[in-house]
Amino acid sequence: MEIEVIPILTFIYLFLFSIYHVFTGVISVFFSEYSLKFYKKIYGHQPKETKQLIMTFKPWGTMAIGIGFAGIIILFNLKKYSLLLIAFIAILGIRAGYRFLLRNELYNYWKVKPLQNWRMILIQLIGVLVFLSYLIYS
Repeated sequence: MEIEVIPILTFIYLFLFSIYHVFTGVISVFFSEYSLKFYKKIYGHQPKETKQLIMTFKPWGTMAIGIGFAGIIILFNLKKYSLLLIAFIAILGIRAGYRFLLRNELYNYWKVKPLQNWRMILIQLIGVLVFLSYLIYS
């Protein structure tokens, strides 16, 4: 029996992607003040202005929770809902793109170190490749 690597990688990435979004969404919505510290650890963000950002976390977090639950639903029947991976490819591709295009601003304004930024770009591009591979080869 041959083990199919691409579906396994897709499942693992989508599972982590979904759990991450639900988790960060809950933190953003219900623990907005703490989320500043959390995002600083994860992304290196050190924003100059925080009051508006904290207010933005609630709708941003709500969207993240929705994306996370959508991913969890897809996990239950990856073959049936595989075309929804196109939305996740778009999300990850856009995020990687603006992290690349705005890398100087992220460093100068938010104090995101280049290594932290490139780490996030790499994680996002891995997701794009894994999801694209699934759509092409499965």
